[in-house]
Amino acid sequence: MKDTDSILLCMLGKSVVAAVHVETAFVIASKLAFGQRHVVNKSDIVPVSKSKDFRVTLGNNLKKLMEKALIDTELADRLKRWNDNRHDIIHLRSGNECIMWGDDDNAKEALTLKCQEFCEESSDIALLLVKSSAAFMMKFPELAPVGQKHLDSIAALAKRKGT
Repeated sequence: MKDTDSILLCMLGKSVVAAVHVETAFVIASKLAFGQRHVVNKSDIVPVSKSKDFRVTLGNNLKKLMEKALIDTELADRLKRWNDNRHDIIHLRSGNECIMWGDDDNAKEALTLKCQEFCEESSDIALLLVKSSAAFMMKFPELAPVGQKHLDSIAALAKRKGT
């Protein structure tokens, strides 16, 4: 196996993991921070359901939030672009010509770069979604310590990344 093949396989794997992080963070943020942002009593919070909420696609969740005007338009557009890129990479729509490991190293390198950019964008979006969920928790005294813990972790991560 050539180096370009190995690097591309590695980046495709990292892209899959990055996508899972964003999708998980989005389910939680869409259910709590966006979908229940007007809740004022902790007892009124409808918890995230593992058996229901994680079965709905990001696109369908996003559509529902947009219909109810529960998500910022700019963030919704960013998530739509991210989801399109996710489909291209994860389902290899943009890389079918090179993924069967032909000899086109330029195509492999282009897809590798696209994966790297996707991973960076995924990291930024996941952090934003976790921040939104943590901010939601901060509204409730009983949940504030957990929310603060997440905000502290995000701040430490940002400091390590130099952002």
